[in-house]
Amino acid sequence: MVIMANQIFISYSKKDRDFAWKLADDLANAGHNVWIDRSLQVGEDWEQTIEKQLAEADEVIVVLSSNAIASKWVQHEGSIAYGLKKRMYPVLIEELPAEDLPIWMSKFQYHSFVNVDYETSFDGLNAVLTPKNPIQDLLDRKHYDYETYQLLLEPKELEIVAAQLGNPSLELNDADKRLLLYSALAHGLGQRWMTLAGESSVLWLREAIHDSDCPAIVRRGAAASLGAVGDRAAYDQLNQVIQGFNTDGSKGDALDLLAMFLHHSPLEFKLPGRFRWSVFRRLARLRVQDGAKERRQMRRVGMATAFVCVAILYAWVVVTSANGLSGDDLLIFLFFAVMGTFAAYIFAETMTSLCLILKRQRFVWQALALLVTGSVTGYLLFLFVTGGDGVWSLGSFIGLALVVLRNWQPPRPELTRWGLGAIAGILAALLAYLLLKPTVADMGEVISAALFTAVYIFWSVKT
Repeated sequence: MVIMANQIFISYSKKDRDFAWKLADDLANAGHNVWIDRSLQVGEDWEQTIEKQLAEADEVIVVLSSNAIASKWVQHEGSIAYGLKKRMYPVLIEELPAEDLPIWMSKFQYHSFVNVDYETSFDGLNAVLTPKNPIQDLLDRKHYDYETYQLLLEPKELEIVAAQLGNPSLELNDADKRLLLYSALAHGLGQRWMTLAGESSVLWLREAIHDSDCPAIVRRGAAASLGAVGDRAAYDQLNQVIQGFNTDGSKGDALDLLAMFLHHSPLEFKLPGRFRWSVFRRLARLRVQDGAKERRQMRRVGMATAFVCVAILYAWVVVTSANGLSGDDLLIFLFFAVMGTFAAYIFAETMTSLCLILKRQRFVWQALALLVTGSVTGYLLFLFVTGGDGVWSLGSFIGLALVVLRNWQPPRPELTRWGLGAIAGILAALLAYLLLKPTVADMGEVISAALFTAVYIFWSVKT
């Protein structure tokens, strides 16, 4: 990787020109890419050019003096640089009262040339501006961005650093490693970066959880990563914090963090006593959110299958009816098709969400919840899919099958899903036949009920 010099913009008062120009020359001789307004050409729009150079600059040096404070152009340039979140280096060339300093300058550390040998002070400034290597320069800038604006590395920047971790010239200190870990946490990559810091990573994550000044996204990422490694000490600390609160407002963050920890933990932890329900609700929300892809898949499967089942049902009516299908029957078909797909949407969303929410609960509670919910939502579903409510219990059958599938890992999933789908269809057909005792004209109801059950369970295994 080639080291590219950052562009440095120097802002100064015309009355401090001698110092500013000398500083620009010395920085240029040291290898920096410096822009100062003496580079303006005749005929240029100087205000537009300055704003353009400020936008392109990586770093801004403000030569700070009483002349600069009195200069509206220095104030203007400084305000623009601050608004663009540039790295700013105030260079103090005379003593100034604190109350005279502009507001936007209060966050930045000064580099003083007052009562200090010029060469010594220049070497110090040059050392700050000169990177050891491109990666270290990136990290130095990101340290500044984090300390000033709480901005972290982006995923692409993390990839750049990761590609250079084997470079012997790159020497990361603890501050660098912590910044990288925090950035990874913000993007859901904490597990991959914990090995970089070794044992210290767990300590840093515990500290991040309890640091209210730490960005919320980092704290949540830390809780998730500690949960993924089953760190009991972090669980105990969060539990103690929660038990110490008495008001809902003050404990909300801690409850969210504990829920995030438990959501990602492969181990079983007891929910905290009197806050069990509060944590469970948060856990439920996290599980439903993380299962968005699965919920969307099952909704599509349910809706498409319901529409096909209604079509088969009415096709059977046409085939077995001597009078065929009238215009009114077609309207009824459309009504049942629309309502069936809507009922399938409700059924799939409810059943899939319950499976996600209750996945850590005991088998008996899962079975009870899905049996009851399946029968309630299944009543409306099979009413429209089969044209009658006699097979409403198939919703409970599907619910029980889902519980079994969630708690059993088949040895050969591909073969198992076909087998289970076929078995579910046969059992559903048998159950529907026993419940309905249909004539030939009513067999469409059995076929529709069996098809929906078989397809839904087949896709549940696949998902």
